[in-house]
Amino acid sequence: MARRTHQHGSNLFKIDLDTVLKTIKDVNKDLLINTDKLLNELENLPKNLSNDIELKVVQDFIVKLSQHKKEVAQSRLSDSKPFSEATKKIKNWYGAIEDKLKIVENNLSNIVNLYVNKQFQEESTVEKDNTNQENGVVGLDYSGEPIVSINNNQTSYIEKKSILYNLKTTWEIESFDRDEVPIEELRQYFSDYSIKLALSKHMTKNGPNKLAGVKYARTLDKHAKINLPE
Repeated sequence: MARRTHQHGSNLFKIDLDTVLKTIKDVNKDLLINTDKLLNELENLPKNLSNDIELKVVQDFIVKLSQHKKEVAQSRLSDSKPFSEATKKIKNWYGAIEDKLKIVENNLSNIVNLYVNKQFQEESTVEKDNTNQENGVVGLDYSGEPIVSINNNQTSYIEKKSILYNLKTTWEIESFDRDEVPIEELRQYFSDYSIKLALSKHMTKNGPNKLAGVKYARTLDKHAKINLPE
């Protein structure tokens, strides 16, 4: 049975990418010509708009550019389909194995973490009891106040026997209540992308110019066609 040795950059299937790219370029010569032609037309477009005629010229070019971009995307999908399908099948094959291992790993980790949290909770109680014994606390009264013993020389201490204190543990977010989370305290940790995403959803529901600190702007649909009056 063949065994493979994992090395950085090694490939199980050797593919001549240079030949693949050369073939794609040869087949899509017209696409490249039209792309260069469109980009050359940029020199004839006004840099700033001063009237509706110039608006139409630029917008018509955008429509033409968008259509060509769509054709490029369609060619890319068509030419890369054999590779995409192969990649998808390989990914699914490995993914099925990884998913099985991940399920087992997560289930076992849940069992371990349940025990770990229970032990830390119990030892936290033990530490509190030891502290109370050091201070001569023998219990709590009806109001919850500690009852202090006069003679604390006979204090007996409970030893920590868990090995957890010698192991590395980390904290994770188990769950949260969005209605109780203090959002303002998290402000500095939000990325610009996440904030803009929230702003976009707010604008979709409530409309523009509703929030302070946000600058709104109108944009013309890239596929809009302009018809000037006769």
